[in-house]
Amino acid sequence: MKQKNFLNSFFSEQFAKNRKNQIANFNKFLTDWDENHNLIFVTHYVVISEILNYAPSSGEIVISNKQLKVIDSLEIEY
Repeated sequence: MKQKNFLNSFFSEQFAKNRKNQIANFNKFLTDWDENHNLIFVTHYVVISEILNYAPSSGEIVISNKQLKVIDSLEIEY
């Protein structure tokens, strides 16, 4: 799958202006996606926090359903 711009970090002031548009694009992608397969997104803390209303630890894997409800997480030990 091609990289999706809605997964980019918007933490820095330079990219913060993109936040609303990125979240809207993410929601549209998810709404339009009708496959019977799981999706895996690799993204940044700020994006996960915004989309799932969840504050992950560094390196944590967060699992949600299509309705964006967190159903589990895995913390990686270094």
